[in-house]
Amino acid sequence: MTITAKHSPAPWSYRVSENCPDVWEIIADFCESPIAEVPRWQDEDGSDSEEAEANAAIMTAAPVLLEALLLAQGALNTAPRFRVGDTDSYRIAATVDKAIAMATAA
Repeated sequence: MTITAKHSPAPWSYRVSENCPDVWEIIADFCESPIAEVPRWQDEDGSDSEEAEANAAIMTAAPVLLEALLLAQGALNTAPRFRVGDTDSYRIAATVDKAIAMATAA
């Protein structure tokens, strides 16, 4: 299966919004306008919440993660079934397929 990317090209990064300091802006590096925003909150001590920043970080990794999943899908679909710990390559491939479908709205 060939997936044509519909998302903004990578790489993506994030930054604190200049207009609203309570928001992380997700930026596609080719463009200055944010492609998404993530709520930014602070812990009681005033430091950035690790969870909020982790949410922004995983969003910026999305294009690279999708590319990795597509590579894994290709490898799993061409290899014979094999054991992996308590599971096997078919179950892993099914999980990879589900993640790709969610990421591409397929």
